[in-house]
Amino acid sequence: MLEEITKDLSPSQLKGVTTLDRPVVVFAGAGSGKTRVLTHRIAYIISEGLAKPCEVLGITFTNKAANEMSQRIFSLLAKSNVQVDVKDMWISTFHAFGARILRRHSSLIGYDNFTIFDKADQLSQIKKVMNKLDISSKVFDPKLVLEQINKAKRLCLDPYQFETQFSSRDKRFVKIYEQ
Repeated sequence: MLEEITKDLSPSQLKGVTTLDRPVVVFAGAGSGKTRVLTHRIAYIISEGLAKPCEVLGITFTNKAANEMSQRIFSLLAKSNVQVDVKDMWISTFHAFGARILRRHSSLIGYDNFTIFDKADQLSQIKKVMNKLDISSKVFDPKLVLEQINKAKRLCLDPYQFETQFSSRDKRFVKIYEQ
């Protein structure tokens, strides 16, 4: 098992893969093998029985990188005759990891389910709320309303705190934000 995972690694990569008694930080330039070290390290930990696939977390920035990491780990483990289901591994982006936790445990915070809105979904919802409140998009630009709500959320302000802090804001904005 070990031979398949550690072959073709440089001495410094091998050290990064097999050092288990402390955290390992890999500082290296583009194309130098950082992802290689990470994927081999995860495969090594799983193949040696030091963790189950569901006990390992690998975080990256893009879906493409997460998919590539998952496939590399899966391939390394398969070559080492270790059978795992890719879905058991926690290899994802920051956002996908957060969504997975929420989907699994949303009931713990009082939600049966939830939906993640993209920008278009948010704008559509703002328009629905404005229509429900009989507020014309000619009076309030829905895009501006969305910007203001996002600003309030970045400042961690609820509708009433935002109204207090920005007292010149029309009360209708507060009603939209509240909805």
